[in-house]
Amino acid sequence: MALDTSLYLASRDIALRSGMLATRYRTVDGRYILNDRDLKRVRFTTDEYITGLTGIEKISKREADELIKANGYKFGDEGLNIEDGTSNHQEGIQEEEQEVKTENTEEE
Repeated sequence: MALDTSLYLASRDIALRSGMLATRYRTVDGRYILNDRDLKRVRFTTDEYITGLTGIEKISKREADELIKANGYKFGDEGLNIEDGTSNHQEGIQEEEQEVKTENTEEE
């Protein structure tokens, strides 16, 4: 008996905070397809404990497949320049990931 995995559309911020940004599919509109296990990895801010996560939408497997196909099966920030959305800029991605790690460390 296989376990069902729930799928979600999530903002880039949530995908980055889950640590799964580089390994999850990106949609045409810049959101990421995450599963329930990915979301368990997201560290909540104090406000999020009260209000919950924003920028999350539950989707079906069929919807996920259609969104993945529509964007040409692209992962993470593949082919994007974070600043203008046109070409890959790896240094900017690494700097942003480091900033998130620093913010999470400061919250502790």
